[in-house]
Amino acid sequence: MAKDRDGKRRPSEKKRKKSGPNLIPFLTAVLVLFAAGGIAALLHAYSTAERGDGYGAAGRIVEEPEFFSTMRPVATANPSLSAGVRTPEEFEDTLVVGDDLTRQLEDYVQRTGHAFANAHFLTASGYSWLDIYNEPTGGPLNLVLDNRAVSLIEALLRTGAKKLYIQLGVSDIREMDEYYAKDYAQMVLSAILTSQPELEIVVMPITPLIGAIEYDGLSNTSIATFNLYLRAFCDGNPSCTYLDLDQLCPDGSLPMEYCADPESTCLLWNDTACALWASVIDGSYALEHPEETPEPEDGGEGGTDGAPESTLEEGGAGRGDVAPASEDGDNAPEA
Repeated sequence: MAKDRDGKRRPSEKKRKKSGPNLIPFLTAVLVLFAAGGIAALLHAYSTAERGDGYGAAGRIVEEPEFFSTMRPVATANPSLSAGVRTPEEFEDTLVVGDDLTRQLEDYVQRTGHAFANAHFLTASGYSWLDIYNEPTGGPLNLVLDNRAVSLIEALLRTGAKKLYIQLGVSDIREMDEYYAKDYAQMVLSAILTSQPELEIVVMPITPLIGAIEYDGLSNTSIATFNLYLRAFCDGNPSCTYLDLDQLCPDGSLPMEYCADPESTCLLWNDTACALWASVIDGSYALEHPEETPEPEDGGEGGTDGAPESTLEEGGAGRGDVAPASEDGDNAPEA
């Protein structure tokens, strides 16, 4: 028996056991990491494994694409879109993806029985490059194929498309600006080309607005800048073709007689304009409007007088721009 300070006896206390380390937080963290690793492995398997239904790889963008500022364009001629008028059968392996603009074209070719109606159209109002960029990481799926929401990559695999026509960017410019919009467009296109190297991509530009109006952050200046970067990307990638719709609006604005919604967005094309748009795609426009060889203009040394000025500011315009090429052709930014 132990004694208190006053000398009285008190019952002896039970010997306490030494408490060990608390392993619960540690084991919990291990389980979380294990689960995360398992999920990552499953997602990787889903994106690369062969499907049992014959569609090939399940299809998610798994490669991290390069930013546009680090790309080095390759001087390769794009395939011609105007080598004669194309038949309906030539569009059977084509997937067309876009937003409200593309939906106008879809409506026209289906109503008129144009050859391009043989393509498979998947359009969604407000669809954007940013939406596609977010699809592999759990972003919402806006495209619907066979009554099922799918990503763009899955749509390509399920349809077996060998050629993709794509027209996006209106929502991107409105929500961000033309420079962020072109960054996401370049990243998405790079990722698609990486995962589908045999695919041919035809990039359709955003068509301009009527006159000099500005609607919800969208203007002909922002559209032209965005399209300029799309064209530059296509010029540097032999699997990409820029569809030159700019020739239908030579002054950079939408003619009033081409506009389907002059009282609202001033952006959508009517049947008259869609007929020309479709003729550019099937090659008949080029046959009816052969390009004339321009006469060389008199200029000073180097023949630069009369050349159109670039719409890009010196050194690039905006975030993620292409560095000016040096004399040895290397346009990568210095570290």
